[in-house]
Parts: sequence; structure tokens; C-alpha cells
Amino acid sequence: MPRTPEKNQKIKDERERSLLKAAFSLLKEKGLSHLSFNELGKRAKVSHGLVYHYFENKDDLVKAMQEAVKGFRHAEWGRALRLGSFEGLSVITSFYETADLSEMELSFALFEVNRNLKNEKEDRAFGPDPLMVLSTLLEQTAREELIPYGDYKEKGRALLDYLRGYLIRKETNKKATFDKAAFQKIISY
Repeated sequence: MPRTPEKNQKIKDERERSLLKAAFSLLKEKGLSHLSFNELGKRAKVSHGLVYHYFENKDDLVKAMQEAVKGFRHAEWGRALRLGSFEGLSVITSFYETADLSEMELSFALFEVNRNLKNEKEDRAFGPDPLMVLSTLLEQTAREELIPYGDYKEKGRALLDYLRGYLIRKETNKKATFDKAAFQKIISY
């Protein structure tokens, strides 16, 4: 008996989700500039030709990835930057404290913090640089005399390092919790 159009659509949707999960996994490990359709096919256990059936080129893949994490990405880092100062830092803290991240969002979040810890300036397709956002927010907060003056880039790196550790714990143990007090301590040192 031939498959129904609904069954075909379900298979197509599952395959696309599998390709996106593999793409986020590779993004986390290697960054966008080192992501190839051949490697993506291997990771998703499909031929690289099938990858081209779903994504015409890397730009098309990036658009699909952006769409997959749109709510996660733009709602938090961009919102924090718009709010500025301590309020912006609170947005980031609250998000990580309460977030129930999907597997793709978790991979993307690890990519976000890792690209900054490696000092990579690639992958601008995904919006503002988290280190720049944190450094800007820390500097604004210090100007308002809510935290001591200091090396904001260094504090930003410390915060990203903390977020990275939390996300790695979350990846291995879904019940890992975000320690708001530790995050606040880094801000205040």
C-alpha cells in the first residue's frame, strides 16, 4: 500500500528536524565556517545529496537554523541589550534560571558561549555577540554605580564561562539548576 501524503509529510518533517539537530550539534563543535553538507549528512545518517534536497545551500541552512531558535535567540540576548544595564543582566539571569531548553536550543546556547571563549568572530548570522552584550551591560551597570568598575570584557568572559559550565551540566543532567547567586557574585566582583 502506498504512503499517504500525510505520512510523506511526517517523514519529511522528521528528516528535516534530524538534519537541523545534526547541524546544531556540528555548529556547537566546529562553528559555522567548518560545517559541510557532507559532514551534516554523515551526522544525520543520510546522503549529502539528500541534505541538498532540504537545504539549497549553506545560507538556506542558516535561515532554517535561525528560524528553529528564533524565539530563544532573539528574545533574550537582543532584549537584554535593548533594556541595558542591570535590567538586561537580570533578563539573561532569569532566562537561564527558568529555561527548559530543547536539544537544539541547548546546542545553540553552547555554540553561543563557545564562539566567544574561543575568540571567534565568525557566525555573525546569529545576531549580537554575547560577550559584547555582557560587556556592554556590565559597563552600563557600573556607570549606574550598581556594581564596581572593572575590566568588563574579563567579567563578561567569566560570566560566559559560568554559562558554559551550566549548559554543559544541563546537557549531561537535565535536572541541573542555574545558580543565580554564583552568577551575581561574578557580576559583583
